[in-house]
Amino acid sequence: MRLKSLTGLAVRGLRARPGRSLAAATGVALGVALFFGSLITTASGQRAFDRLIETSSGRADVIVRPVGSYAATLAPDVVSKARALPGVEAAVGVFALPTAVSTDTVSQEVTYNRDAPAVAVGVDPAAAERIYPFTLLLGRMHDAPDEAVVPSRLAEKLEIEPGDDTTIVTPIGNRTVRVTGVLADDGAGGFNQGNAVFLVLSRAQEFGGADGRLSTVFVTLSDGVEPETWIDEHRDTALPGLAVDTVDAAGNTAAFRAQILAATAALTVFGTALLFIAGFLIHLTLSAAVVERIRTYGTLQALGARRSQVRRVVLAEALVLGGSGTLVGLGLGYFVAIAIAVGSRRFLVGFEQFALVVRPSAVVGAVAVGLIVTVASALLPARAAARLDPVDAIRGDHARRAQLGRTWIAGAVSLAVGITILFTAEAINLGLAMPFLLFGSVGLLPPLLRPLARAVGTLTSKLARGVGGVAVLHLAKERTRSAYTLGLVMLVMGTTIAVGAANESFTRSFDRQITHAFGADLMLDAAGTFSPSFTDEVRAIGGVDRVVGQAWGDTEMITGSEAETVQVRFLEPAGLDVDRLNFVDGTDDDAREALGSGGTVIFPAVAAARLGVARGDAVTLRTSDGPRPFTIAATAEISNAIATLYLSDTDGRRYFGAHQPAALFIEFERGADPTRVRQTIERQLGAQHSFAVVTLSDVKADIASQIAGGLSAFWMLLVVAGVIGLLGLANTLAVSMLERYREIGLLRAIGARRTQVRAMALVESLTLVAVAFVLALPLGVLLSQPVVGSAISLVGDVSIQYAFPWDLLPILAVGGIVAAVVSSWGPARRAVRVDPDEALRAE
Repeated sequence: MRLKSLTGLAVRGLRARPGRSLAAATGVALGVALFFGSLITTASGQRAFDRLIETSSGRADVIVRPVGSYAATLAPDVVSKARALPGVEAAVGVFALPTAVSTDTVSQEVTYNRDAPAVAVGVDPAAAERIYPFTLLLGRMHDAPDEAVVPSRLAEKLEIEPGDDTTIVTPIGNRTVRVTGVLADDGAGGFNQGNAVFLVLSRAQEFGGADGRLSTVFVTLSDGVEPETWIDEHRDTALPGLAVDTVDAAGNTAAFRAQILAATAALTVFGTALLFIAGFLIHLTLSAAVVERIRTYGTLQALGARRSQVRRVVLAEALVLGGSGTLVGLGLGYFVAIAIAVGSRRFLVGFEQFALVVRPSAVVGAVAVGLIVTVASALLPARAAARLDPVDAIRGDHARRAQLGRTWIAGAVSLAVGITILFTAEAINLGLAMPFLLFGSVGLLPPLLRPLARAVGTLTSKLARGVGGVAVLHLAKERTRSAYTLGLVMLVMGTTIAVGAANESFTRSFDRQITHAFGADLMLDAAGTFSPSFTDEVRAIGGVDRVVGQAWGDTEMITGSEAETVQVRFLEPAGLDVDRLNFVDGTDDDAREALGSGGTVIFPAVAAARLGVARGDAVTLRTSDGPRPFTIAATAEISNAIATLYLSDTDGRRYFGAHQPAALFIEFERGADPTRVRQTIERQLGAQHSFAVVTLSDVKADIASQIAGGLSAFWMLLVVAGVIGLLGLANTLAVSMLERYREIGLLRAIGARRTQVRAMALVESLTLVAVAFVLALPLGVLLSQPVVGSAISLVGDVSIQYAFPWDLLPILAVGGIVAAVVSSWGPARRAVRVDPDEALRAE
């Protein structure tokens, strides 16, 4: 006789173990949520980048800018030159002036290195419509010199409407304009993330002292004209000495795209790793089901069920768990993406308007991965159930084999491959090592568990006098299942150490570099630039000893046929006394002398190693006078997302339009009261000038905030991983108590107290956690390499020295003990309820 269908047994089996089934489904849901959340983040990050490009360039295909200083300007005839070139449909010039905007009741502060300051944009609305649509929500367009329109976001922030006045801080003092209209968020209203004030072009130029000059020319090409080809044909002939780029390569947008890709790639790798951990939980749950229902499966085979049918019962249970968990995981994944987005806003510029994008392919991919992981995790338990001997199973004489298999060989090979990748791959590719390290570390656990459990058990067994040794021996005997559970806890602890190492490495490295570099007592950071008169006013403040200016911008570094965007800082040679650098090759004196001679650069050491250049070599930079070679005078630790080169202020004025400083570094006189000097500067100069006052503590706090924001998503994922590990640990202990039903009854019969039985469960749990903690230390060091490498790829050319998170270990140890106690409570509670007489009578 053959049984037609056994599928219904799967559902009934899950209902019989609601707690364990819920735990397994929760593991799948959390794993899928992490994976799906990372997919949403990837799509959303790309959309945020596209949105940033759309709002900054409108319908333009090409952007023409001055080379070098952010404050440099273009001649008015650049518009007519661009418009006359073949393939050009429109060319529109604008003048943008960084500023701060306020009303009588609300002031928008310019904060250091985080929020984009407001921009006063001078445009000809009729011409600009060809690039930016101006969609009015309220009022009318501006047509008089003292009128302006503002985006709805800024209007809401400043609580203004048409007819109200707003004050703009300019280099020539505060100026008041009348708001005539409020723009919708799309088109021009999205420029600079909605943080702009649109003025008549001539008035904005007057405010900025531009004398009719422009800051940017937007070019729209005719249909069918490729921007890259057009640029190659006209940049060095018709538009020499200017920065001519496609809209997605202009300025720092290319670096922003790279940051998004690196961030989402790291999250995807991390989410996949945690889904791998969730698979262990499924495997343990179904393995426990097989052990618990040995007699049921044996009876089914005795009644005529084929082995394939028994396998399908187990796989059906897995599909029910995986399907339900996956559906819940899709919903949770959306909230995971929200949490990641919130953290990313603090780290990636441009995520302020982060909108989640859920693509059908992401849903299909997450469902497929959830079901595949579930089924794969169920294959071994299904195979074990099908291979049961019916007679032994019905009699209850089936015993799990404790022989060591050969999976440790595959684990050793996988671990070797992962370590090889760590020592040979580039930073951004180190994530490829993660799966090999995870699989390899778990595969090696079975042969390691027995000796480690016995060694650790000499301490933990003392917590349960008389029965502690029994728990340790059982743990070592059932090393296959115990090893999988150990793997869960070890992976959670190892990844926690890895993320902690990334946090510690970045914090210490940045703190060391910033402390060395920030030699001034105070820095004033301008919304735009500082005029010479303002610098003189600062020097005249009582208690100020020295004031050194610095400007910055960006340009292209040309290597062969490739061009890379680099940031440039322009400072007078004496500026190295207050903006100190940690030199790798060269000294302060060498760099100061070279900058004084001109034609030289101080180069970031990390970028120099990446490009294969050294001190004395020449690098080619695009200048207002065309490509020119500059000699590397020294290399130094310079931390920034984009390679940053230091040049002299003389070269800045000559080749890069850096005529006025954007920041002032201030040293106080000996004995001056720092607080009083700072307050005097703010009181006397703050009313008519836009600047942020920055100290060393401000810089450190801002960088710490950015690091925390970048790693917040990983910490959140680790919390989820910890829940998965806790569920797996409780699952294994529950199965252990179930298999030792007779053993526990015998112990109770010969006088073991209930407290001893509880202690025995605790010893087994603590031993597993302790072994996991010991193994997590070397694993954490290995896993930290791809985690730190992925994080470095987020911030570009930075010099990071690895630091192990020793302070995290006590917290991790205490957390492990708490997890051991919590996970052992349920199984121990069940064990103390065993009736000795009933247990001894059981077959």
